[in-house]
Amino acid sequence: METVGVIGGGQMGSQIAALAAMAGYETHVYDSDSENLKSKIKFTEDNLLNLIDKGRYEKSKLDNFKEHLHSSESIDETINKKSFVIEADEYDSAFFDKRSKFIHYSP
Repeated sequence: METVGVIGGGQMGSQIAALAAMAGYETHVYDSDSENLKSKIKFTEDNLLNLIDKGRYEKSKLDNFKEHLHSSESIDETINKKSFVIEADEYDSAFFDKRSKFIHYSP
């Protein structure tokens, strides 16, 4: 199974992670502000419920979201053994310059 890591769980990162999880990818998202990340995940879940109620999404999208989205405790947990890593943290744009030796593509 393909796995995705998202660094940064703000407005952009949390939505990227949600879409990956809804598509069925095992997704780990990390943000240094864990309370903010929890609120973004809750906000997204509430939006999904609203879209399901309106008939725009199938319930399977919510099921995938809940099953495949995981908040990580560390950056290492987020990036290790992932098929794809996305940096969505505007405050640390040099992340990959600092950590590139740890990130490898593994098809």
